[in-house]
Amino acid sequence: MLVFLLSWPAAAFFNEPRLVPIMMVLSLAPLLMGIAEIPAASLLQKEKFQWLAGAEFAAAMAGIVVALVVAFHGGGAWALVWQHLTQRIVKGVVVQLASQLYPRLVLNVDKLKEHMRFMVDTAAWSMTMFVNRQADTLVVGKFLQRRDPWPLQCCRPHHAVARQHSGRFASQRHLSPLR
Repeated sequence: MLVFLLSWPAAAFFNEPRLVPIMMVLSLAPLLMGIAEIPAASLLQKEKFQWLAGAEFAAAMAGIVVALVVAFHGGGAWALVWQHLTQRIVKGVVVQLASQLYPRLVLNVDKLKEHMRFMVDTAAWSMTMFVNRQADTLVVGKFLQRRDPWPLQCCRPHHAVARQHSGRFASQRHLSPLR
């Protein structure tokens, strides 16, 4: 939900209106991941690691195929979006079928409060770590990148900055070997 709500401010920050639908669709990923967690935990508890590994492998292969098909049909950044969602869907289906776990919907308000406290703590920690890991990409992408027609390429600015500065320092005379 947070990714969905942040799609408009992010698009405004990067001055890229095409980012709004991409982030809206990607906001489904945490929901899909959450749905798959209970069956995956059941497989983990039953020590059926081969099914978990198989689910990851099948998800990765399906994601690659979908990404390539979308990319070759001119999908651009949507290839990565559909790759990620395909991986989440395939893993969810495989672990659900392997676990044969069909939970019932039972609402216990007392237990819900406990889970909500845990969820807030976990979400806050995850967001803090995400920002910590992505801060350099955000700074480089927003302030140092040249104006590409599609600025959603996260790794490109790092390489451009490294290439730009690597030759500059090596050619200066004051970097001669010590005597």
